[in-house]
Amino acid sequence: MPVTPTLKIKVWDWPTRLFHWLLVFSVSGAWISSFREYLLMEHVWFGHTVVGLLVFRIVWGWIGNGFARFREFVTGPQIVWEYAKMRFRNKAPRILGHNPLSAWMTVSLLLVLLGITLSGAVTLAGEEWIGPLAKYFSMEQGRFAKGIHVWLSYALLSLVTIHVLAAFLESFALRENLILAMISGFKRPPLEVETPLEKDKYSNGIKSVYPDVKLQYWFLSGFVLVVFALTVGVSFDYRTPLTQEALAEQQSPEHQLYMSECGSCHFGFHPSLLPHRSWEKMMSDLENHFGEDAWLDAETTQAILDYLGKNDAEHFQSEASFNLMENVADNELPLRITKIPYWLMKHEEISEQIYKRKSVRSPLNCGACHGYAEYGSFEDGHIRIPK
Repeated sequence: MPVTPTLKIKVWDWPTRLFHWLLVFSVSGAWISSFREYLLMEHVWFGHTVVGLLVFRIVWGWIGNGFARFREFVTGPQIVWEYAKMRFRNKAPRILGHNPLSAWMTVSLLLVLLGITLSGAVTLAGEEWIGPLAKYFSMEQGRFAKGIHVWLSYALLSLVTIHVLAAFLESFALRENLILAMISGFKRPPLEVETPLEKDKYSNGIKSVYPDVKLQYWFLSGFVLVVFALTVGVSFDYRTPLTQEALAEQQSPEHQLYMSECGSCHFGFHPSLLPHRSWEKMMSDLENHFGEDAWLDAETTQAILDYLGKNDAEHFQSEASFNLMENVADNELPLRITKIPYWLMKHEEISEQIYKRKSVRSPLNCGACHGYAEYGSFEDGHIRIPK
């Protein structure tokens, strides 16, 4: 029988609503954490959650309930165009689920998010050497993926802005709070709609059948557990193979000799921060070492030079060494790491007051903020500026 205007119909099932708001939270967290490099691991956690939510939504779009299924709302371009013209003339029929325009906004958001997560994984692998793809992508490929990642993020921001604005405008036009509907799951039906218990024919001409949900909810429960394990299972102190290799270096007698001789007067900069020609120049004139006499006997000097040669920027490739050396010409002879353009750019937001803290003392004290700087690891996730 026909319904009254006050009747509410359950349109969005709770898994769809939970997905929607968890995605809002995760994308917001990923966006906020992207502004600070030391929040890299938090950014990765949010990214893992987004990946899990996307996989869930794609599967739920095939086996889910009612209007959650793609076949219930995804239409061809002709229908979208016709609906857009009617919407512009304010003559479009009121549709209970996604209208054709909002349907393709949903698809666009899912596709852009998929692109962001994939490009993010490649960026993480190529630039940071983190994750299961680390051995498959180079630094150049990681940097290229980062550019795509950034532009897709701005595309997502634009789509989200349009999506939210459209929700407010549609709520005003229909005199119904669509945002509240995504919380409660209920919407006010058109007058001509019959109850869903009778497998109604809605205003968009699509039948909606609510199937037995036991199998779907078992899938949902298992999926949530898997996503939770993958997300929380990422260690806060995530050590990449590069970090592990760098940490292993601390056990070598050569490293200990270098730190005891060079690291006793100032922070022992890892050899990967300068090219071999710079270390050769520095070690050949230790009597005039930045205004100090750092003379060493010939045997010790050669032993340290051998260690530097095995781990310089040409041999110990890392994100830091790659970026530091990228704009240094082959005929340049950089001797002060803190004067290299990339170093200056990365530290331009650090105030002089921070360098004056007792816990930092100087821009030369890399280990104050980079937990594994001594071993050649400068991962963003390990940056902690001390109080």
